[in-house]
Amino acid sequence: RAVFPHGRILSVILTCVGGDWAAFAALLAAYAAISLLVPPPRCYGYVEGGRVTPLNPRSFAAEVRKATTDSQPGRKTASCLTDDVVLFHVPWSDDCRYFYPILADLSKEHLKEERRFWSVDLNVYPEVGAELRIDTSTSSKQLPTVVLFHGGKEVRRLPPFDEKGKVIKT
Repeated sequence: RAVFPHGRILSVILTCVGGDWAAFAALLAAYAAISLLVPPPRCYGYVEGGRVTPLNPRSFAAEVRKATTDSQPGRKTASCLTDDVVLFHVPWSDDCRYFYPILADLSKEHLKEERRFWSVDLNVYPEVGAELRIDTSTSSKQLPTVVLFHGGKEVRRLPPFDEKGKVIKT
């Protein structure tokens, strides 16, 4: 839970009661009860029929970057027949946290199509971000990054790069 929003709410409560400590204590108790009984919404993994599966470097290589054919000649693998949409994110970025529910909704809308939705936490697996040239610094304009893969190859990326290799902020 974020402490900062709770501090704002408590300062508003204290301001509204005008320094009456009994009223402040009553409102503080009510606020504490509500925040304990009604947790903030979390949007990771399974969301109302949609699915965004987290990946680690090994599963990223196996599921998304896998070769287009397997050991049986002429037979296509799942990664060749599907589009893989991968969200590269960090937990400390508000933009990443706000984008995750959007991706979950997209996964729900495209559930029956040949499209799989994945996420990679670059705070935990920075080597995956380095491989794909995703800057994870606090001043980065690349977070979150969404990459579309088809047959194990990158097809499209948001935010995209310009001709000089600089990020175009979308």
